[in-house]
Amino acid sequence: MKDGHLHEKHRGVYAVGHRELTVEGRWLAAVKACGEDAALSHYAAAALWGLVEWDGRRIDVTAPTRREQQGISTHRTTRPDRVLPHNIPVTSVLRTLDALASVLPFKPFRRAVRNAFNHDLITTAETARARSKALRQIAADIVPTESVLEDHVHDLIRAAGFEEPLVNVPLGDYRPDFRWPQRALIVEADGAGTHDNVCTTRSAGIVGHTAATITAP
Repeated sequence: MKDGHLHEKHRGVYAVGHRELTVEGRWLAAVKACGEDAALSHYAAAALWGLVEWDGRRIDVTAPTRREQQGISTHRTTRPDRVLPHNIPVTSVLRTLDALASVLPFKPFRRAVRNAFNHDLITTAETARARSKALRQIAADIVPTESVLEDHVHDLIRAAGFEEPLVNVPLGDYRPDFRWPQRALIVEADGAGTHDNVCTTRSAGIVGHTAATITAP
């Protein structure tokens, strides 16, 4: 407005007292611009849930009535299925992952699904109701990897036809990324600063194991 106290972010939605908004503020403004029953959805919803890193793309909002808004990708649904974490209306984790399957390639999508399971945000019983075939398939064979590099190493293990390892299963006070107990073998897949090869297992009190570290470039 002319007095400088209100700054329009979308049609009918204003920031009070300042122009710049946090990421969360931009998400909330986008939802408010799309109507009372609207919800943050797709990639933006996944970022709010902590399943992906926000990359600044156009914000997706889903609502019963589709309102075209500049800078917002709007989607229509008869059932928003929305909840309110951080006081921002957002689609449920299941609904978010169902939508995310349509905008991400398989491996980044799989990482998001595994993040949801790792943080206890979803269960296999819930994913059985998913519309996305990719989501149902990933959930049926969930592997508790915790990073893109761990995903890559696990894919290599399977592609080579090796025995399936224990993944991130505690061993005393130590939690190896990959462990073959019958072979007394541990493989760590992390950045170079995270693990110190065999010294890591020794300092954790793991005796009788051979350890190897795979580091990111």
